[in-house]
Amino acid sequence: MWADYKASRYVFTAAFQLVRYKKTTMLHLFMFVYQGKITAQGKLLQQDTFTVIEQDSGFLSRAKERRVFLFEQLVIFSEPIDRKKGFSIPGYIFKSSIKVSCLGVEPSVDGDDARFVLTSRNPDGSVVRYQLQGSSGEICRGWVNDVVQILESQRNFLNGNVNNL
Repeated sequence: MWADYKASRYVFTAAFQLVRYKKTTMLHLFMFVYQGKITAQGKLLQQDTFTVIEQDSGFLSRAKERRVFLFEQLVIFSEPIDRKKGFSIPGYIFKSSIKVSCLGVEPSVDGDDARFVLTSRNPDGSVVRYQLQGSSGEICRGWVNDVVQILESQRNFLNGNVNNL
């Protein structure tokens, strides 16, 4: 099974980390297969499980369960490791990510506040849309609020740097 991941376009590294989940005092132990340093992505702001549909170039993927992590600098989509396949440690396998510098948000889908969209602008100008459906509108609103706050902070930082030139 691991040989399949070695053959992929990423060179994966494993990192075991203890992460304090915002809003709880519970420590969440997870194994994360991810290229790069997870600690360089800033503080973990949110994590939750969503049903995700990816739309790239007009094509919709089928709905998939993803554990999504919102860091200050990155959103990571991961697949839960199936315990039925012999893994005893709860963990996640990296599937995709969005850098905050490329991130956009649409607060609801068709008026349903239990769904929202994260977008990623690619260097070629194309946009990939990730439609996330959460377990409640409250959870999704929390995510949207945090993403909007990150984007506003980034915009204010950039405007401040431009004004100081």
